[in-house]
Amino acid sequence: MNYTDEEKQKGHQKQIYIRIQLLFSFVFVIFAALILRLAFVQIVNGEEYEKTANERSINRMLIQAPRGKIYDKNGLYNSNLKNLSRNT
Repeated sequence: MNYTDEEKQKGHQKQIYIRIQLLFSFVFVIFAALILRLAFVQIVNGEEYEKTANERSINRMLIQAPRGKIYDKNGLYNSNLKNLSRNT
């Protein structure tokens, strides 16, 4: 049995087609697994992760900081800010 060039080419094309199908199937399975894992994390464990995130978040609070003494250009203490003016 001798194969012609045309039969060899058809067999080669069939192998390439099968390999491409396998590659796409593999990529599909990987993405499906990632989507299922994301759904599991979001839906099943979502409340737990939200609680953990809220515990670790930054809390903002107002802290009163006393002002320091303000001196004029001559080094004299100025207790009234209204007396200070800026010349522009």
